[in-house]
Amino acid sequence: MKSIKFLGVLLCSLFILAACGNDEVQPVDIDESTDTCVVCNMQVMNSQFATEVVMDDDKVQKFDDIGCMYEWLHENGGEGVAAQFVRDYNTKDWVEGDQATYVYNQSVKTPMSYNVISFTEKEDAEQFVEENDGELLTYDQLQDHKWEMSGDMKEHNHSHGEEETTNGDEMDMEDMEMDESHSH
Repeated sequence: MKSIKFLGVLLCSLFILAACGNDEVQPVDIDESTDTCVVCNMQVMNSQFATEVVMDDDKVQKFDDIGCMYEWLHENGGEGVAAQFVRDYNTKDWVEGDQATYVYNQSVKTPMSYNVISFTEKEDAEQFVEENDGELLTYDQLQDHKWEMSGDMKEHNHSHGEEETTNGDEMDMEDMEMDESHSH
């Protein structure tokens, strides 16, 4: 009888330990009504371009473009990062950043014009490059990628977290004087 009790306690203990050991980090859904990119403050759309970093404390940093995520990682380092998630360009499914294959293609329009997209399957990335040109990148190669915006975004005021002195609804005194001089 004692051996049956012991076996029961042992099995329960193993079951509890197995359940506790399942701390796999999961991506967090995008809420378009409230989520903004922590780098450029643009709305994060629930699209194939959304990315996120889940921290060890379960806080989630969300980004509208993979380039913004890498800007944030370069500024903040990797300490405390539990996982990085990107979206598959074709399916919009979440994939861990280190498991994805990437394509850099200047003709692909991403939200902040960094022009990098991600794929769950390497074959899908290769097919995209075959059909559209571009440069195939592994996760390791992406760490050394030169993150530059292309086209019009270079000229766009992309503050990367710097405080803005005015918002879109306010004008400073110089702007007001300019407006007044043009209205007469």
